[in-house]
Amino acid sequence: MRESLNEVGYRSATDLLATYAVKASDLRPWLRNAQINRDRNLRLQYLAGLGLNNYLAPEIYSQILRYSRFRRTY
Repeated sequence: MRESLNEVGYRSATDLLATYAVKASDLRPWLRNAQINRDRNLRLQYLAGLGLNNYLAPEIYSQILRYSRFRRTY
């Protein structure tokens, strides 16, 4: 397991645990109106492709952290 984690960039248990941001159950309010593709309609995939070159990771991560029940120190 250590070797597998090392291959993807996790050098220690701390590196792995540092990726934890929030429990899935805490995100229920954020995901309440999320659209889920439950059929063969490719509309959501099309919309995702439109945002391909948008770098929104920091903004999305910031929104997710608002639902965290513990305080980050960095």
